[in-house]
Amino acid sequence: MEKEAKDALPAINRCLQDRSAQIQIAAAGAAYRISGNAKPSVAVLSQFIKDPNPDIRTYACRELREFQGDASPAVPQLIEALKDPDMREDSISVLGSIGPGAKTAIPALRKLVEMGLGADEVADAIRQIEGK
Repeated sequence: MEKEAKDALPAINRCLQDRSAQIQIAAAGAAYRISGNAKPSVAVLSQFIKDPNPDIRTYACRELREFQGDASPAVPQLIEALKDPDMREDSISVLGSIGPGAKTAIPALRKLVEMGLGADEVADAIRQIEGK
């Protein structure tokens, strides 16, 4: 199976340029899982964090969560997404899953608590980021 998956990687990488956001997002996740190279996949997924379609934004965040620490290049976009009420929960979750690579998000997360938003989820994410 592993060889077949690696043989499919060129076709999957071509799907990163597809016109369909859903196909690009699925391909980004598949490419990462097969190759272990997060950089091109995170770049694709990061662009969808700002997509006008909330379903696409959510789908991209949920895929990024699977990357854990390898998703750290997406931290700036995730911090920005914390301002969007529709994206806040998923963004907090992804930032927590990234762990120490998301330390720059801690001030923005603490600001959410000060605003009375998502205290439990934010506390969990900060613990994950701080490695506690």
